[in-house]
Parts: sequence; C-alpha cells; structure tokens
Amino acid sequence: MSKTVGTVEILRPTSFEVRGGSATALVGPNGSGKTTLLRMVLGRDDPTTGTVWLSDEARASEPGIASLTDAAPLYRDLTVRGIFNSSRRAGVARREPAISCR
Repeated sequence: MSKTVGTVEILRPTSFEVRGGSATALVGPNGSGKTTLLRMVLGRDDPTTGTVWLSDEARASEPGIASLTDAAPLYRDLTVRGIFNSSRRAGVARREPAISCR
C-alpha cells in the first residue's frame, strides 16, 4: 500500500505481514512514514493504493486492533503481559489476528 497527499508521495509502496500473537516495531527516522503506516493499519487513514487485511478480511472501519503511541496514559510498570493477564481475568476473549498489508 502507499499514501499520496496531493502530488507528494508520503509513503512509498509498502508490503508487510504480522503473524497473530507476535509483536512488531516500526523503526525509522523522522518523516519516514511510520505514523502514516500505523494510521492506515488502524483504519484512521485510507491508503492511496493497496489494502489492509485483518485475519484474511479487508480491514473495516473498526479493525478490532488498538495501539499505544508515544506517551501513553498508563502506569509505567504496566507491561503488555500484565494487560493480557488483566483482560483474561476480566473475561475478555483472546483473539490473535494476523495483519497483512498489500
């Protein structure tokens, strides 16, 4: 997928896949398109070309995934494992979708 605003290509054609249950980090210099890519995966922006797939289905407006970016208003000692454990204790069903962007 890619993103163009006017005549400016702000994200070159990009393709990647994230397997369910894995963790992925986007690393790159300022202005490289990390936030744009994440916003498209989350459904906050539409790609100019390509499609985001969530568990083999084209992403809908509510993709069922969430993100924590920059300074999150959470406790500093709260870990991802702690969040999952708390969710399990609260009875939230665990689902590990796969994400694919083409």
